[in-house]
Amino acid sequence: MPGPTGRDPRNVNASVIFPAHSRDYALLRGARLPFWGILPSDFQAAFGRPLFLRPATRYKAAVEGGTVTRSIFAAIILAAIAAASPAWAQKSGWYLGGEGGWTALGNQEGHLPPRVFPQTFDNGYALGVRAGYRFGPWRVEEEFRHQSNSLNHFARHPAEGERTADMLMTNAIYDLDIGLPVSPHLGAGIGLVALHDEAQVAVLGIPSVDDDTEWAFGYQGIAGLSYEIAPEVSADLDYRYMATTTPRFTTAPGLIVDGVFTGGKRFASAYGIQQVLLSLTWHFGG
Repeated sequence: MPGPTGRDPRNVNASVIFPAHSRDYALLRGARLPFWGILPSDFQAAFGRPLFLRPATRYKAAVEGGTVTRSIFAAIILAAIAAASPAWAQKSGWYLGGEGGWTALGNQEGHLPPRVFPQTFDNGYALGVRAGYRFGPWRVEEEFRHQSNSLNHFARHPAEGERTADMLMTNAIYDLDIGLPVSPHLGAGIGLVALHDEAQVAVLGIPSVDDDTEWAFGYQGIAGLSYEIAPEVSADLDYRYMATTTPRFTTAPGLIVDGVFTGGKRFASAYGIQQVLLSLTWHFGG
């Protein structure tokens, strides 16, 4: 006769483990299963394991099974991590490289109290060298770079001149190995920058606004891609944003602007520049 679930209990698979109490287990041990006509002891003799597990035994088996599953899962994760970065983990040694590329200084703001005036610069170039040491995915390097941008407008007037920067930076770069010949990297650097500013505004009859060099603290962010051309040679394509603390340049002696004597005064002008650099690096050892 069908039970509450609509199924005939005589057709229930005999391998079902009942969540029974110890009392139920004692009763079932001597019971003959309907339909199959076998005793639980017959099942144990045939298959080497009891048909019904004691509750404590079932709990122990579940715990042991869960421990094994977690161990297997942890082993898979560790194997995946190890496989993700085998190449970088084995590489270390010195390297030397050269770099060059495009720079955009754009609009900078000058301050000569009580005046504030814009300065506009054309796109320019950058050239440099770097040397450092790589250990695993990390690179620590010293970099010297020269970059230059021509002056286009000074206080909205056509002008000539340039602003150059000679910098010595200490960079830390982290390479992300993704198992391909191309790998992304991120980094940052700090250092000293010698900024030279030179401006002439012929339309106003000013032969020289300034011709001065100032030192400033510089910092930069680095993001790019590295391509391994050969085990000893790699190429990097980087985007960098580099800026300095505000430099203060001294105007030319005898400078007069709009009838006001401004010679020998210091004016502040910001320096923040975007760069796209291509570099070629030779690796020694590792």
